[in-house]
Amino acid sequence: MYQQALKVNYPNAIEKEYEIALLRLVKDIYMIIIKEIVNINAEYDHTIRKDAFNDDFQGIIKLCELKISFELKKFFTKIIQTATKTNKFNQIAVRKSLVSTAKKSLSIGTTAKIEDAMSMFVSDNVRLIKSINQDLLGKVEEVVYSGIRRGVSFKDLSNELVKSFTITKKRANIIARDQINKLHGDLTRLRHKELGIVEYKWLTSLDSRVRPSHEVLNGRICSYNDVTLYKDDVDDKVWSNRSSIGGALYHPAQEVLCRCTMLAVIKN
Repeated sequence: MYQQALKVNYPNAIEKEYEIALLRLVKDIYMIIIKEIVNINAEYDHTIRKDAFNDDFQGIIKLCELKISFELKKFFTKIIQTATKTNKFNQIAVRKSLVSTAKKSLSIGTTAKIEDAMSMFVSDNVRLIKSINQDLLGKVEEVVYSGIRRGVSFKDLSNELVKSFTITKKRANIIARDQINKLHGDLTRLRHKELGIVEYKWLTSLDSRVRPSHEVLNGRICSYNDVTLYKDDVDDKVWSNRSSIGGALYHPAQEVLCRCTMLAVIKN
């Protein structure tokens, strides 16, 4: 006999808060860069074709890196806080999703594996955010030196930098949504396994953005212990290989921007 748990609630508010904070950081980085570009503009005429510009500009990049490093250090604290908030939310959400199927009080805490998942989230996000900064500075250098070769005005240069900023904002938005989703999915999976739950029903968001490899698994039973397996019903004794139907060899939320979820299957 099997029971199906309720859907685990998603931390929408935490995701939105992290997204806003990350976009604010990107804007602060951009404003640091633009302010220094404007300062050097005041020292030259309307073009940037100057022999002395290269040395001055390299000095600007180093100054930007120093100022940005302070902003990054402050944001790293935000990453840790976000991991802690997501863990607390997930702990409550998993308990609520299982309460109707539990025969006894559920012990859902923060184990070593949960702490490892949180630490991985922190290190991954530090790396990703550092890469945003490095990519943006690299793009600024590319745009500026390209401008030198072409003899463009500072006005045109500023317009090109705005385009780079827009691309960076989009990337930051994706990182925020993907990383909260991934952490929440990882914590859900770990807590299910710690409670002895080994099977789950795969559910997609049922819209046009669902990957074909995820769509074929919708409503099917999957194993936490082996991502290569699935079966059509909880009572089936024989497992099939996901590759035979083109199914994803991941658990929900492990692929970038995957919005699929797991419904725990409880054996009575």
